[in-house]
Amino acid sequence: MRVFVVLFFLLLPICVSAQQSSSSEPERARTLFEKLDAEAYRERVDAQKKLEALAGNHPEILEWLQAKDEPKSPEQKLRLSAILKKFPTRHFSFEKVVGAGRKSVAGVRGKAMQLEGTGKPLVLHPDTIEASPFTVRFWFKTSQDKYAQFLLSNYVPCSNDPRGFSLVFYGSELNGTPTLGLVVAGRNHLDIGGAKLADGKWHHLVLSVDAKSTSIYLDGEKLKQIDQTYRAAEEPLHVGRIRSRCNRQGDDGLVGTIDELSFFMKAWTPEQVRADKLRFDK
Repeated sequence: MRVFVVLFFLLLPICVSAQQSSSSEPERARTLFEKLDAEAYRERVDAQKKLEALAGNHPEILEWLQAKDEPKSPEQKLRLSAILKKFPTRHFSFEKVVGAGRKSVAGVRGKAMQLEGTGKPLVLHPDTIEASPFTVRFWFKTSQDKYAQFLLSNYVPCSNDPRGFSLVFYGSELNGTPTLGLVVAGRNHLDIGGAKLADGKWHHLVLSVDAKSTSIYLDGEKLKQIDQTYRAAEEPLHVGRIRSRCNRQGDDGLVGTIDELSFFMKAWTPEQVRADKLRFDK
């Protein structure tokens, strides 16, 4: 018993120190981010290097940096872009969820982000996707069959701008049958499939883009291949809602849950898509 007590008090400072160190990482990241705009060039470079190291060792810090779509100055924007380019694979596990209209709930693996459809979308840095080829993979579920639920978008609606893309789940109100929709190269495709998506169950969704075409996979199977490809956009990537709507107000958000959102800077093959789904099924 005495030995146990002695060991407890010997190890207690180590545990407390580790806990304090872990909890201080977000505060360090915020301080370093502010220093990206410091007057002294050497201080800006030093802050950038330390922030890179912090992001490389702490996924939650990298998620926080990727979600900062509005740096205060051109200098911050430049250095933030340089940091994000060090991490070609972007991943959002949603283990920690903050913000109005968002809740942390059980996910496919660990926690997930539940959205109410009316809150502010999660906005990711424009450099999250620069150009093709790339692959976007995520899991989502919804039991709602409303007009439109925007899943991912960096397309400016009603602009006739061929840049960016929008991935949407349209309910039966649109044309009688629920379907996934995709805007790419300025064209709207409304016949992709996915009529049973509003079943309240988890679904694996992949968007794979190469130099010539765009493919959509649902639960490991290819739904459609479109002979049009992505053109890089300056618009931040919105998750769960679109930035604005031209003809409808406030009825475009996802009422459902998203988990394990990842961006890969290469186009996945059908075999890679199926392998990824099986990895989560285990």
